[in-house]
Amino acid sequence: MYRQYASTSKATMKCDVYSFGVVLMELITENKPVKIEFGNNNIVDCISTKVETEMEIEVLEPRLSGDSDIEMMKVLRVAINCTHKTDTIRPNMNEVVQLVNEAGSTNLNS
Repeated sequence: MYRQYASTSKATMKCDVYSFGVVLMELITENKPVKIEFGNNNIVDCISTKVETEMEIEVLEPRLSGDSDIEMMKVLRVAINCTHKTDTIRPNMNEVVQLVNEAGSTNLNS
C-alpha cells in the first residue's frame, strides 16, 4: 500500500500508479510485497536497491528470464518509475501503458 494513502486515506491517480507498479514487481519477481527476507523494507525498496546496484537480473522470476530478459527489465524499470517516492515524478497511467507496450514490442521489431 502506498504510504501516503495509508496515512491520509485519500486515493489519487498517483496512488493507483504506485499500486500498479507494486503489482508489476510482484509479477516479474514472484515476490510478495512484504517478506521476512526484506527485513524492515518492502518489495519496492528491495527491488529498487538491487536495480540501482546493477543486480537487476537477480530479481527476475527465473521462469520469465532467458530470451525475454531485456523486455522484463524494461517492464521492471516501468514498475520502479511507478513506485517513485515522489508522486509528481511518477508517470500517469497513459504513460505507463505506452511504456509497457514499448517494452513488450522490443522483440517484435527485430
